[in-house]
Amino acid sequence: MRLRPCPRPNGVRPCDWSSCVRLISPDCVPKNPTRAIPTRPIEQLDASFISFQDASCGRVLALLPVPTRSLRVVLPQWTNEVAVPLTRLFGSPTLQDVQMSGDAIPRVIQNPPRLLMPSLALDHLRPALTTLTLTGCLPSRLLAKFTDASWTFPPTITHLDLSMNGLLTSDLAFLTSRWPPQLRRLNLAQNQFHAVVTPLPQTLRVLNVAHNLAMREDLHPERWILALPSDLVELNVSMCQLPVSFGPLLLCARENSGQHPRRPGGMWLQIWARGNFEISNEVVRALVNENV
Repeated sequence: MRLRPCPRPNGVRPCDWSSCVRLISPDCVPKNPTRAIPTRPIEQLDASFISFQDASCGRVLALLPVPTRSLRVVLPQWTNEVAVPLTRLFGSPTLQDVQMSGDAIPRVIQNPPRLLMPSLALDHLRPALTTLTLTGCLPSRLLAKFTDASWTFPPTITHLDLSMNGLLTSDLAFLTSRWPPQLRRLNLAQNQFHAVVTPLPQTLRVLNVAHNLAMREDLHPERWILALPSDLVELNVSMCQLPVSFGPLLLCARENSGQHPRRPGGMWLQIWARGNFEISNEVVRALVNENV
């Protein structure tokens, strides 16, 4: 196990760079550590595990310093065993950005008792948190069955990324009543649902459902397309293999957005629909053309 500073991005002050730590951890860590990793308080923590064993990953997470601004954890698999030490890293009252990523979909389907979400106490996240990313670590198909009914997202979240989780329409139905009330950006790209479940938060400004090939099977797309939030300014339905019937509905949603009284003049809904080969190029261009 070793700690090393992240490369300093352009424009970042040296003091910010010195607070950024990246962890690369194999599974050979002490079973009975006597002290935490010696490091001063940090703003950003990026912990990437290249291999996985429940016990060793949990021990490493228990040793890490609590970041004050952003936390990113990448695990090959997500289980209940890592949830408790991970929750400790949520402890800073100034934590703004949490990203948790992995490739756990095959395992969580095979081992329901080891699902992450029932044990991941997101209510421990602090009021400063505005950005949450959960990719490859949600229990597709089993989200509602194995997650406590009282579980919800922190209400302060404005940017939420749930892409690449294999979520189905039933999963979205479970999440619908749990969306953060001030949500502005929602990324649901690269999942497996066939329809967007409404209602969505009226505060939503950007919705990304690109690369959801199952949406081609939606028999009633008007139910969600014509129910999009009135303040939405960007919708991405690219690479979903949508049939030609979606074109008029998307054009209608765009036209309705331009007529909404609360929108500034000329602020039309921009709809990205490239890669849907049954929708004509003329319609695709019209969906993003600012000179309507």
